[in-house]
Amino acid sequence: MGATKSPGPTSSATAVNAVAVQEGLAKSMMAPKKMLEANLRAGSALLTFASQRMQAQAEFLGRFMHCDSIEQAATMQSKFLETMIGDYSREMNELMEIARENSAFLGAAAEPSKTGKAQ
Repeated sequence: MGATKSPGPTSSATAVNAVAVQEGLAKSMMAPKKMLEANLRAGSALLTFASQRMQAQAEFLGRFMHCDSIEQAATMQSKFLETMIGDYSREMNELMEIARENSAFLGAAAEPSKTGKAQ
């Protein structure tokens, strides 16, 4: 008679593959959105930080002009620098957290689907 055709995938296997494809598409569509959100969060954090640092600098200079002695000026400047270093450190931690969250999402999005695997 003729050559026998091998049976195609079963309907349950097709459904599992369809779910895997849908999940993959959903993940790939979310990646650009999450990256944009992370960039906007980082940009907002940086602009807020820059604004706060400018305000602190202006306030410091306003007080600094009224120093009565070198010792007072040195103490004032030392305190200002300590505060500034702490502010920069906190800002860096915030930006690193945004990057970690984005990286974790992108790493999870790159993993193969668990529900899409054939059993």
